[in-house]
Amino acid sequence: MKHNLLLIILLIWILLPCLCLSQQADIENLNYSLEDICPLDSVLGLINLSIEDLGYHPQHYWISYPHPDQIPYTLPVFSDLFAQPQFIYPYIRQAAREFQVYSDSQQVDSNPQFLYKLSHHLGINRIYTGFRSYRSNLELFETSGDSSEILTELRLLEKSLDYVEEISLKWGYLADSGQQYAQWRQNRNLWFDCFNNNSRGQKYYAILLYNLAETVNQLNLGLRNVDRELIISYLSNCQSDDPDQLRLREDIYDKIDFASLWYGSLKLSELAGYLVVHGKNSELIPDTTLSLFTPLGQVIIGGSGEDSFICGDEPILAMVDWGGSDYYLSKPDSGNFYLILLLDWQGDDIYQSVQTPGLACGILGISILVDVEGNDHYTADRNSWGWADLGFSALYDLDGDDYYSCGQQGLGASYSGVGILADFKGEDQYSIYQEGIGFSAYGGIGICADREGDDFYYAEPEAEKAGLEGDYHSGGKILSNLAMGAGWGRRADMTDGHCYGGGLGMLIDLEGDDDYYAGNWAQGVGYWLGMGFLYDGKGNDIYQSCYFATASGAHYAMGAMIDEGGNDFYQMWGDSVEVPEWGWAGAGISFGWDYVIALLVNLGGDDFYQAKKIALGCSQIRSNALFIDISGDDCYQFPQQQQGMGSSDFRDYYVKPFYCFNKSIGIFIDQGGEDKYLNYLYCPDQLIPSSIWSNNSFWLNPESTYLDCYGVGIDLP
Repeated sequence: MKHNLLLIILLIWILLPCLCLSQQADIENLNYSLEDICPLDSVLGLINLSIEDLGYHPQHYWISYPHPDQIPYTLPVFSDLFAQPQFIYPYIRQAAREFQVYSDSQQVDSNPQFLYKLSHHLGINRIYTGFRSYRSNLELFETSGDSSEILTELRLLEKSLDYVEEISLKWGYLADSGQQYAQWRQNRNLWFDCFNNNSRGQKYYAILLYNLAETVNQLNLGLRNVDRELIISYLSNCQSDDPDQLRLREDIYDKIDFASLWYGSLKLSELAGYLVVHGKNSELIPDTTLSLFTPLGQVIIGGSGEDSFICGDEPILAMVDWGGSDYYLSKPDSGNFYLILLLDWQGDDIYQSVQTPGLACGILGISILVDVEGNDHYTADRNSWGWADLGFSALYDLDGDDYYSCGQQGLGASYSGVGILADFKGEDQYSIYQEGIGFSAYGGIGICADREGDDFYYAEPEAEKAGLEGDYHSGGKILSNLAMGAGWGRRADMTDGHCYGGGLGMLIDLEGDDDYYAGNWAQGVGYWLGMGFLYDGKGNDIYQSCYFATASGAHYAMGAMIDEGGNDFYQMWGDSVEVPEWGWAGAGISFGWDYVIALLVNLGGDDFYQAKKIALGCSQIRSNALFIDISGDDCYQFPQQQQGMGSSDFRDYYVKPFYCFNKSIGIFIDQGGEDKYLNYLYCPDQLIPSSIWSNNSFWLNPESTYLDCYGVGIDLP
C-alpha cells in the first residue's frame, strides 16, 4: 500500500540528517558502515525496529536449529556477521581495500612483501588469525659489505644446499647413505658449475632454494600427524564427494597442524614477492634451460626463449622462466606430482592442466604461480588456477589481457583451504562451469580479485552443455554454478547428519565496465552456513543471473553484493514452460530463504533492475533481506503480484519454536534521483506504472506485523 506525500514530507524531516551523507563511498575510508551511507536505522524505525533487531543469535534451546558451534568447518567470522549483518558491508570493503593497496604498481615494483600481504589479508587471515602480517622470517642472507662478494655468495649457495639436504633427510626424501645419497652429492656440484662467477645469481638462487626447503619443512610439519596412506588415499579420489571420502576428509582435517601449513604458505608468498622485486636483472638469466636436481624436487630455470614444459609425475620444487611465449602442460598420472613455485617473467604464455593435480593447485600442499607480464591463456578441466583442498594455492598475474578457464573447482576456490586468483592489470575473461571464480566450501576461503580493466565473468548456465546435473529449481535445465562469490556447506539434516559449514567465497573487481553472466547460485550467494560476497568498485556493470543468485541464499547463510559506482544493469533471466508467467527469473537481487542475510548495496549511477518473482529486498522463512540503492535515476521492473520490493512472508508455523524467537525483515531503500517503478503484467514484457511503488513514497508489505513479519519499502529524494 502506497502512502501519501504529506507523510513522506514528515519522513524526510525525520531522516534529514541521514540524507546529508555522501552518496558515493570512498574506498580509502574503511570506517563506512551501513548507517553511514543510508538512513537504515531510521527506516527500520518506521516498523518499530532498530538496527539491533537485524541478524541472529542462535541459542541451544532452539529446537531443530543447526547451531554453528556444532557444525564442523564453520568459519568463526560467520557467527559474528550473522549476528551483526550491518558489518558485512565494511568487512567486504576492507578486503577490497587491502587488494587495492597491495596490487598497486608501486608495491609490485618496490615492496618485496606485496604477495605476502595479499596472501595474508585476502586469504589466510580470514581462516586463521594467528598471524598479524608482519613477516614470515624469510632467510635473505644479509651479509656485511667488507667480505669478498663472490666468496660470500658461493658460501650462501652452499648453505642453501646444506639446508635442502637437512630437510630432505629429516622428512625421508633422502637416505643418509647409498646410491641415492651419492647421486645427490654429485648433483650438488652442478649448482656451483651453473653459477660460477655470477655472484648475483648465486645469492638469488640461494635465497630461492633455502626458503623453498623451509616451505617444504613447514608443509611436512603441518601434515606430520597424518598417515601417509591416508594422504595417498585422499589424493587418489579427492574429486569425489561420496560418504567414505567425506569421512576420510574429516579424519585428515582433524590431524592437520594448520598453523604450520599457513606459515609455509606465507613464507612461499613472501619468497615469490621477493623474487619479483629483486629479479629485474639480466645476470640472473641462464643461456640455456637448466634442470637441476634436489631430493625435494627439480628446480627448472628457463632462459629468454620460447620453451615448452611438460609436467608428469616427478615433483617440481620450482620453475623460473625469464622470457619468451612459453607453454606449460600438466598431465600427471598419479598423486606424486607437485609444483610448489612457478614464476614466469615475460611472454604470452599458455598454461594447460589436463589432469588432477593441475597447475596452481594445493591439495594437501602449497603452490603459487606468478606470471609477471604478457597476455596469457589458462585452461584446465578442474583443480587449477588457485584451487586448494586442505592446502594453499595462489595464482598472481601481474599484467596483460588474460583468459582463465576451468571446468570445475578453480579460479580462486577451495575446500577447507585457501585458494586465491588475483589479476592486477588488463582486460580479462573468466569462465567456469561450477565451483569457481571466488568459491569455497567446508570452511575454506576462495578469492578471485581483479584490479582493473573491462572484464567478463562467465559461469555456464546450461546444464546440458556443461554435461552436469541441473538445478531442480529450474527444472534441471539451469546449472548450479556456485560461482562469482559463493560460500557452500553440506546439508545433511535429512540424510547422514554429517553437516559441514560453508566457506567464504568472494569476488572482488575494483575498476572497469564489467559483465557478469551466470545461471543459478552465483554472484554473492550463500548456502548452509556459507558466505558468498561480490564487490565491484567503479564502472558501468552488467549482472545477469537466473535463480537463487545476485545477493541471495538459502538455509542459514549470507549472500551480499556491493557496487560502488557506475550505471549498472541487473537482470534475473529465465523462462519456463512449467511457469509461463514468471519463469525462473527471481530469488535474487537481495532474497533470503530460511534464516539468510541477503544484502545488496548499490552506490551512485542510473541503475536498472529487472526480476519477475521474489526479489528486491524479499524475506522468506525468517530471513533478513536488505536492498539499498543510493542516488541516481533508477528503473525497477517487477510484478506487483509477487513478493518483493521490501516484503516478508507469513507462514503458520512461525508460532512454533524456533521460528517464534526471530523476525522476518524485508527492506527496500532507494535514496535520490527520479526513479521509475514498472509493474509486469502476465503478458510477457508488458509494463505499466506501478500502483503501489513510486518515486518519493513508502509502502509496507505486510501492512501489519503479525508473527514478527516486517516489510518496508521507501523511495527518498
